[in-house]
Amino acid sequence: MVKIVWTEMSIEDLTAIFEYISEDSIRYATITVDKIYLRAQVISDNPYIGRMVPEVNEKLLREMISDN
Repeated sequence: MVKIVWTEMSIEDLTAIFEYISEDSIRYATITVDKIYLRAQVISDNPYIGRMVPEVNEKLLREMISDN
């Protein structure tokens, strides 16, 4: 099991995503942010599930893309 570290920038991004979507629907904003959070938690049990970040080319640094 690996530890997920949420950087200040990632928290700000999640907040911005929530605020943008909540202009139309707080419900869908909550669903979207929850989905992103839960996908990230999957990495804790499956550390190689995401793809390597191409710009960094470091095996231990992964990213997962969620929806649009």
